[in-house]
Amino acid sequence: MKRIFYLGWLGFNNLGDELMWEIFNALCKEYLSMEDYEIVPSNPSINITDISPYDCIVLGGGSLILPGYIKILHKAVKEKKQIIIWGSGYDWADKFFIKVIEEAKAPSYLFDDETETQLFDIINKSTYVGVRGPLTYALLKSINLDTNKIQISGDPGLLLKPKELPNLSPILKWKNEDKVIGLNWGTSYNKIYGKNESDVEDQLASTCKILLNQGYKIYMYLLWGKDLEPSISLYNKINSSSNVILDKNIYEAGELLSILGKCAFSINFKLHANVLCTAAQIPFVCLAYRFKCFDFMKSLDLDKLLVPTDSTSIQQDILNIISYINSNQLTIREKISKYKKMYTERLLTPFLDHILL
Repeated sequence: MKRIFYLGWLGFNNLGDELMWEIFNALCKEYLSMEDYEIVPSNPSINITDISPYDCIVLGGGSLILPGYIKILHKAVKEKKQIIIWGSGYDWADKFFIKVIEEAKAPSYLFDDETETQLFDIINKSTYVGVRGPLTYALLKSINLDTNKIQISGDPGLLLKPKELPNLSPILKWKNEDKVIGLNWGTSYNKIYGKNESDVEDQLASTCKILLNQGYKIYMYLLWGKDLEPSISLYNKINSSSNVILDKNIYEAGELLSILGKCAFSINFKLHANVLCTAAQIPFVCLAYRFKCFDFMKSLDLDKLLVPTDSTSIQQDILNIISYINSNQLTIREKISKYKKMYTERLLTPFLDHILL
């Protein structure tokens, strides 16, 4: 029996990371003969540095192109394991580096020399390399890796399929003709561009009051249990119980996909709220709080829907984007559909081309 180790940030009840593992596991069951394979996720009980029991190491979706995970993959190179990089991306770079990486006029120096050498060996030995977005791709290109082996695969969450809309969802009390906006808020413990979640929250509240006056209803949803407290805070600041729902349930990702299908568009903080909206093929405003958000939005060529959290005019930026969405619904939906189709094909490559062992 061959053993595949899925390396991800698992076991912390974060919907985004968990859903990518669930998608990978489901694809293995669909495309592999499971009596011949065992798929092992990197849950907290697993020693992720001990890769000796496995034949194949899959670096899964998420912001995992970081020194700790790179070191594990390099160990896999030395032990002659099969390596697959499946939709992983980079994060934690200052906003300044985005322009540096895009213009490619100077090295970014985001990796030390040892990590660059390890990445060189990893990419050369990997049987498939798909990265989340063009910024991650450009970063790897900037350190002279063999980009012929690397493709932009998009985020694995794009493969998510809808599940039946749960009866407990409070959004069902609203009629189909109601103008409903999805709203995702939460916390990254101020590790965001601008380092001021409280200010972003205040500007979101004032923006929502304007949208309510325009006749919209607002459906607030969570991706992570720790996002509940800041979401309650925002809900209280908006202060409109009749036209705002704060849904405190944490749904399965496929259920949330069906819920989002009832929204005209969504305003999103967490990265995977944007991924879910893309999978649901609805427009959205991305509150770009870190590098990974820019990476994802550029993978869809939807920079126009992006509001950096260090903007000094967040309220007006959001309102301008909503006006743009309302005037360009068809164009945006066509673009989302086009990239979703392209990345679906690329993310399925390891399965359809029988690359996995």
